Parts: sequence; C-alpha cells; structure tokens
Amino acid sequence: MRLKGTRSLPNKSGTWEEVFPVPTEEETLFAIFEDIDQNFYDKIHFGPLTEGAAWEVTQPNKPNQISLHGSYLTVDFGPWHFYICIGENKESEKTLLRKP
Repeated sequence: MRLKGTRSLPNKSGTWEEVFPVPTEEETLFAIFEDIDQNFYDKIHFGPLTEGAAWEVTQPNKPNQISLHGSYLTVDFGPWHFYICIGENKESEKTLLRKP
C-alpha cells in the first residue's frame, strides 16, 4: 500500500527512499513506535547524536512494556529503558525540578 503523498527519491548510494508525510499527533506517534518496537525490534539501531558524541544501540530484546506518561514514551527492555518525548511537553519542568 502506498500512502497518500508518498514520493520516491534517489539517494547518494544509488538506492531509492520512500518519503511520506506522517501525522505528528501523540496518538499516531505512539502507535508507530509501538508497532516498530513490537514487530521490528531486532532490526532497530538507534541512539542520540549530539555535538561531539554519537551512540548507536541495538535493542536487546522485544520490549517488556511500551507506555506513555505525560507525553513521554517509555520503552522498557527489563535491564534498561529509554524515554522519548512525542507530544507537547507540559510536565518536564516539574519533573526535572522534583527532588528525590
């Protein structure tokens, strides 16, 4: 199935990429992450890229849990987890300023 607005573009390696618009609502992004992490976890490599540092991580297993709290998606693998903000961030100031 080809999504509305999909374009095929050549890249520098000589292969083609499918480029298409994705709705950015929190519910849509959660559904995309959930589908990818549950069904393609063994093919995912990810990590932060900041000036002076880049990390590439492979998911160790299918996530034990994927949840959403205050616009933060949590992907939990058991021994470790990560968070990513996928919506309007209304809670971070309170969360970051909270003391244990």
